[in-house]
Amino acid sequence: MHLVALFICCVFLSLSGSIFAVEFKDCGSSKAHVMAVIISPCPSEPCILHKGHHASVIITFMASQSVSAGGTKVQAALTTGFRTIPMPDSDVCGHLTPACPVLAKQLYSYTYASVVRGETPSGQMTIKWELLDTKKDPFLCVQFEVQIV
Repeated sequence: MHLVALFICCVFLSLSGSIFAVEFKDCGSSKAHVMAVIISPCPSEPCILHKGHHASVIITFMASQSVSAGGTKVQAALTTGFRTIPMPDSDVCGHLTPACPVLAKQLYSYTYASVVRGETPSGQMTIKWELLDTKKDPFLCVQFEVQIV
């Protein structure tokens, strides 16, 4: 039932034209198989996100192992290296459907929505988004391109 509801939700949102399943690179997901990364608003790639406006990221994945979910770590790749982007309310379980615990062979949707903060660097960049376990080790890692204006 959860799979059907998730599928219907994704189809409805994609038909609205304001979201886009973006190309992504798996950067070392050890306990999950990432199926899609969706960004809203995003009518085309690279997604253009505006400082001071709302944006959301949806990561759909199949857990390959059970995980004690912890926090989220988001970084922007700049010419000087990766810079951590502060994430208010970074607890994975608060953004997961179905709810925690993360169980092996289950389909999950992680949704994070927030305002793009003013101190976020401007320009085109690679975002590295990691979901961490309670030991702060990543169990899911994706990278995707955005442009911040």
